[in-house]
Amino acid sequence: FFFQAEDGIRDYKVTGVQTCALPIYAGGGWRENGIVTVAGSADLALVIEKQQGLIRVEPAEVPPELALPEALAWRYFNTGFELLMTARPVEPRIQSQRRSQVLFRESGWELIEDFQLRIDRASVFELRFGLPEGLTVESVEGESVKSYQAVGEPPELLVTLRDGIQGEVKLRVMGRHRLAALDGAPQTLSLLTPRQTVRDRGEVWTGASENLELVFDDRSVERLQPATTPPAAPPPGTQIGRAHV
Repeated sequence: FFFQAEDGIRDYKVTGVQTCALPIYAGGGWRENGIVTVAGSADLALVIEKQQGLIRVEPAEVPPELALPEALAWRYFNTGFELLMTARPVEPRIQSQRRSQVLFRESGWELIEDFQLRIDRASVFELRFGLPEGLTVESVEGESVKSYQAVGEPPELLVTLRDGIQGEVKLRVMGRHRLAALDGAPQTLSLLTPRQTVRDRGEVWTGASENLELVFDDRSVERLQPATTPPAAPPPGTQIGRAHV
Protein backbone atom coordinates (compact mmCIF):
# COMPACT_ATOMS: atom_id res chain seq x y z
CA PHE A 1 0.00 0.00 0.00
CA PHE A 2 1.10 3.60 -0.16
CA PHE A 3 0.35 6.88 1.55
CA GLN A 4 -0.26 9.98 -0.51
CA ALA A 5 -0.57 13.51 0.86
CA GLU A 6 -1.46 16.73 -0.88
CA ASP A 7 2.17 17.49 -1.64
CA GLY A 8 2.75 14.08 -3.21
CA ILE A 9 4.54 12.20 -0.40
CA ARG A 10 4.40 8.52 -1.14
CA ASP A 11 5.87 5.24 0.10
CA TYR A 12 4.93 2.33 -2.12
CA LYS A 13 7.30 -0.35 -0.75
CA VAL A 14 5.79 -0.87 2.68
CA THR A 15 5.27 -4.53 3.54
CA GLY A 16 4.13 -6.53 6.54
CA VAL A 17 2.79 -4.84 9.65
CA GLN A 18 3.80 -1.20 9.49
CA THR A 19 3.41 1.91 11.61
CA CYS A 20 3.68 5.07 9.55
CA ALA A 21 3.98 8.76 10.39
CA LEU A 22 3.26 11.34 7.72
CA PRO A 23 5.39 14.51 7.74
CA ILE A 24 3.73 17.13 5.53
CA TYR A 25 5.57 20.29 4.57
CA ALA A 26 5.03 23.14 2.15
CA GLY A 27 7.72 25.19 0.46
CA GLY A 28 8.86 27.99 2.76
CA GLY A 29 6.84 26.95 5.84
CA TRP A 30 4.21 24.71 7.41
CA ARG A 31 0.99 24.09 5.56
CA GLU A 32 -1.96 24.96 7.75
CA ASN A 33 -4.53 22.61 6.20
CA GLY A 34 -4.81 19.81 3.71
CA ILE A 35 -6.04 16.32 2.96
CA VAL A 36 -4.37 12.95 3.60
CA THR A 37 -5.49 9.83 1.76
CA VAL A 38 -4.54 6.25 2.63
CA ALA A 39 -5.17 3.23 0.41
CA GLY A 40 -4.26 -0.44 0.69
CA SER A 41 -3.98 -3.25 -1.81
CA ALA A 42 -6.60 -5.97 -1.84
CA ASP A 43 -4.39 -8.39 0.13
CA LEU A 44 -3.83 -6.00 3.06
CA ALA A 45 -6.12 -4.95 5.90
CA LEU A 46 -5.64 -1.44 7.28
CA VAL A 47 -6.46 -0.84 10.94
CA ILE A 48 -6.62 2.67 12.36
CA GLU A 49 -4.99 2.59 15.78
CA LYS A 50 -5.13 6.31 16.60
CA GLN A 51 -6.11 9.57 14.95
CA GLN A 52 -5.83 13.04 16.40
CA GLY A 53 -6.25 16.42 14.76
CA LEU A 54 -7.94 14.98 11.64
CA ILE A 55 -11.52 14.72 10.39
CA ARG A 56 -12.73 11.95 8.07
CA VAL A 57 -14.03 13.23 4.74
CA GLU A 58 -16.13 11.63 2.03
CA PRO A 59 -14.57 10.55 -1.30
CA ALA A 60 -16.44 13.35 -3.11
CA GLU A 61 -14.45 15.91 -1.09
CA VAL A 62 -11.07 14.52 -2.16
CA PRO A 63 -9.28 16.36 -4.99
CA PRO A 64 -9.03 14.26 -8.18
CA GLU A 65 -5.22 14.12 -7.99
CA LEU A 66 -5.48 12.45 -4.55
CA ALA A 67 -8.41 10.14 -5.32
CA LEU A 68 -7.39 6.49 -4.88
CA PRO A 69 -9.55 3.35 -5.21
CA GLU A 70 -11.00 2.23 -1.86
CA ALA A 71 -9.06 4.99 -0.09
CA LEU A 72 -9.68 6.56 3.31
CA ALA A 73 -9.34 10.34 3.52
CA TRP A 74 -8.89 12.88 6.33
CA ARG A 75 -8.70 16.66 6.45
CA TYR A 76 -6.31 18.42 8.83
CA PHE A 77 -6.15 22.08 9.78
CA ASN A 78 -2.65 22.23 11.23
CA THR A 79 0.47 20.10 11.01
CA GLY A 80 0.21 18.85 14.57
CA PHE A 81 -2.05 15.94 13.67
CA GLU A 82 -1.31 12.27 14.45
CA LEU A 83 -2.39 9.26 12.40
CA LEU A 84 -1.32 5.81 13.54
CA MET A 85 -2.33 2.70 11.61
CA THR A 86 -1.16 -0.83 10.96
CA ALA A 87 -1.31 -2.97 7.84
CA ARG A 88 -1.64 -6.74 8.06
CA PRO A 89 -2.06 -9.40 5.38
CA VAL A 90 -5.72 -10.27 4.85
CA GLU A 91 -6.52 -13.65 6.37
CA PRO A 92 -8.22 -16.13 4.00
CA ARG A 93 -11.78 -17.21 4.71
CA ILE A 94 -12.14 -20.98 4.24
CA GLN A 95 -15.42 -22.91 4.16
CA SER A 96 -15.42 -26.70 4.12
CA GLN A 97 -18.03 -29.10 2.72
CA ARG A 98 -17.16 -32.80 2.86
CA ARG A 99 -18.30 -36.38 2.66
CA SER A 100 -16.55 -38.83 4.99
CA GLN A 101 -16.66 -42.63 4.88
CA VAL A 102 -15.42 -44.83 7.71
CA LEU A 103 -15.08 -48.49 6.76
CA PHE A 104 -14.44 -51.09 9.45
CA ARG A 105 -12.38 -54.16 8.63
CA GLU A 106 -10.85 -56.83 10.85
CA SER A 107 -7.49 -55.02 10.95
CA GLY A 108 -8.96 -51.63 11.85
CA TRP A 109 -10.85 -48.93 10.02
CA GLU A 110 -10.26 -46.96 6.84
CA LEU A 111 -11.08 -43.31 6.34
CA ILE A 112 -11.97 -41.64 3.03
CA GLU A 113 -12.71 -37.92 3.12
CA ASP A 114 -13.73 -35.86 0.10
CA PHE A 115 -13.33 -32.13 0.76
CA GLN A 116 -14.73 -29.27 -1.24
CA LEU A 117 -13.16 -26.09 0.11
CA ARG A 118 -14.15 -22.53 -0.74
CA ILE A 119 -11.35 -19.98 -0.22
CA ASP A 120 -12.18 -16.26 -0.25
CA ARG A 121 -10.50 -12.91 0.52
CA ALA A 122 -6.90 -14.12 0.05
CA SER A 123 -4.97 -16.87 -1.71
CA VAL A 124 -3.50 -19.81 0.19
CA PHE A 125 -0.42 -21.87 -0.65
CA GLU A 126 -1.01 -24.64 1.88
CA LEU A 127 -3.79 -26.29 3.87
CA ARG A 128 -3.58 -27.84 7.33
CA PHE A 129 -5.72 -30.53 8.94
CA GLY A 130 -5.63 -31.90 12.45
CA LEU A 131 -5.00 -35.66 12.38
CA PRO A 132 -6.89 -38.13 14.59
CA GLU A 133 -4.62 -40.04 16.94
CA GLY A 134 -3.43 -43.29 15.37
CA LEU A 135 -4.43 -42.38 11.80
CA THR A 136 -1.87 -42.89 9.02
CA VAL A 137 -2.50 -40.88 5.85
CA GLU A 138 -1.94 -43.03 2.79
CA SER A 139 -2.76 -40.55 0.01
CA VAL A 140 -3.96 -37.02 -0.73
CA GLU A 141 -5.37 -36.48 -4.20
CA GLY A 142 -6.44 -33.35 -6.05
CA GLU A 143 -5.53 -31.28 -9.09
CA SER A 144 -4.08 -28.52 -6.90
CA VAL A 145 -1.99 -30.80 -4.64
CA LYS A 146 1.80 -30.55 -4.92
CA SER A 147 2.83 -32.57 -1.85
CA TYR A 148 1.71 -33.59 1.64
CA GLN A 149 3.30 -34.65 4.92
CA ALA A 150 2.50 -35.11 8.60
CA VAL A 151 4.14 -32.42 10.74
CA GLY A 152 4.23 -31.19 14.34
CA GLU A 153 2.98 -32.49 17.64
CA PRO A 154 0.06 -33.02 17.97
CA PRO A 155 0.32 -34.13 14.35
CA GLU A 156 -1.15 -32.15 11.49
CA LEU A 157 -1.51 -32.97 7.81
CA LEU A 158 0.20 -30.25 5.77
CA VAL A 159 -0.95 -30.12 2.14
CA THR A 160 1.17 -27.91 -0.14
CA LEU A 161 -0.62 -26.54 -3.21
CA ARG A 162 0.93 -25.99 -6.63
CA ASP A 163 0.10 -22.27 -6.62
CA GLY A 164 -1.58 -19.73 -4.42
CA ILE A 165 -5.25 -20.55 -4.80
CA GLN A 166 -8.39 -18.55 -4.21
CA GLY A 167 -11.72 -20.11 -5.09
CA GLU A 168 -12.64 -23.80 -5.03
CA VAL A 169 -10.29 -26.64 -4.06
CA LYS A 170 -11.21 -30.33 -4.08
CA LEU A 171 -9.24 -32.92 -2.12
CA ARG A 172 -9.55 -36.60 -1.32
CA VAL A 173 -7.70 -37.82 1.77
CA MET A 174 -7.39 -41.54 2.46
CA GLY A 175 -6.02 -43.04 5.65
CA ARG A 176 -5.96 -46.12 7.83
CA HIS A 177 -6.30 -46.63 11.58
CA ARG A 178 -4.87 -49.98 12.62
CA LEU A 179 -6.17 -51.83 15.65
CA ALA A 180 -4.79 -54.85 17.47
CA ALA A 181 -8.21 -56.51 17.22
CA LEU A 182 -11.88 -55.66 16.92
CA ASP A 183 -13.08 -57.35 20.11
CA GLY A 184 -16.38 -55.55 20.55
CA ALA A 185 -14.94 -52.66 22.55
CA PRO A 186 -16.48 -49.25 21.70
CA GLN A 187 -14.65 -47.30 19.02
CA THR A 188 -14.71 -43.49 18.79
CA LEU A 189 -14.73 -42.19 15.24
CA SER A 190 -12.49 -39.16 14.69
CA LEU A 191 -12.22 -37.25 11.43
CA LEU A 192 -9.71 -34.79 10.05
CA THR A 193 -10.08 -31.25 11.40
CA PRO A 194 -9.64 -28.50 8.78
CA ARG A 195 -7.69 -25.56 10.24
CA GLN A 196 -8.68 -21.90 9.85
CA THR A 197 -12.18 -22.68 8.61
CA VAL A 198 -15.19 -20.55 9.41
CA ARG A 199 -17.56 -23.39 8.58
CA ASP A 200 -17.19 -27.16 8.33
CA ARG A 201 -20.24 -29.16 7.22
CA GLY A 202 -20.74 -32.53 5.63
CA GLU A 203 -21.85 -36.13 5.83
CA VAL A 204 -20.38 -39.08 7.70
CA TRP A 205 -21.09 -42.61 6.52
CA THR A 206 -20.03 -45.79 8.25
CA GLY A 207 -19.71 -49.26 6.80
CA ALA A 208 -18.10 -52.62 7.50
CA SER A 209 -16.80 -55.66 5.73
CA GLU A 210 -19.40 -58.40 5.30
CA ASN A 211 -18.06 -60.52 8.18
CA LEU A 212 -18.51 -57.70 10.72
CA GLU A 213 -21.59 -56.27 12.39
CA LEU A 214 -21.90 -52.58 13.26
CA VAL A 215 -23.74 -51.63 16.44
CA PHE A 216 -24.30 -47.94 17.22
CA ASP A 217 -24.94 -46.35 20.57
CA ASP A 218 -27.19 -43.38 19.76
CA ARG A 219 -26.61 -41.97 23.23
CA SER A 220 -23.00 -41.19 22.34
CA VAL A 221 -23.76 -39.41 19.07
CA GLU A 222 -23.02 -35.67 19.29
CA ARG A 223 -23.89 -32.85 16.89
CA LEU A 224 -25.20 -35.22 14.21
CA GLN A 225 -28.57 -35.68 12.55
CA PRO A 226 -29.82 -38.88 10.90
CA ALA A 227 -29.44 -39.11 7.13
CA THR A 228 -31.55 -41.20 4.79
CA THR A 229 -29.63 -41.43 1.49
CA PRO A 230 -26.67 -43.84 1.47
CA PRO A 231 -23.60 -43.37 -0.76
CA ALA A 232 -24.23 -44.17 -4.40
CA ALA A 233 -21.52 -46.86 -4.56
CA PRO A 234 -20.30 -48.43 -1.29
CA PRO A 235 -16.80 -49.94 -1.62
CA PRO A 236 -16.77 -53.60 -2.78
CA GLY A 237 -17.06 -56.15 0.00
CA THR A 238 -18.65 -53.76 2.48
CA GLN A 239 -22.11 -53.07 3.80
CA ILE A 240 -23.63 -49.83 5.04
CA GLY A 241 -24.51 -50.01 8.70
CA ARG A 242 -26.16 -46.72 9.60
CA ALA A 243 -25.55 -43.17 8.46
CA HIS A 244 -25.48 -39.78 10.10
CA VAL A 245 -24.98 -36.29 8.72
